[in-house]
Amino acid sequence: MRYAIIEAGAVVNIVEWDGNGDLFKNFNIIKVENILCGIGWAYKNKKFIAPPDESVLPD
Repeated sequence: MRYAIIEAGAVVNIVEWDGNGDLFKNFNIIKVENILCGIGWAYKNKKFIAPPDESVLPD
């Protein structure tokens, strides 16, 4: 199964894990099978938020 590792409201890693044990006990763990998200995304109010598109940011 695929899980997002959340720290301070941000996705810090995506892992394949069977969900057993307490490997990630210091983090929030969210099962993300069939959910679009990635490292650097925010997680707030049970929703994943994509980072801003860097191509549209002002210089």
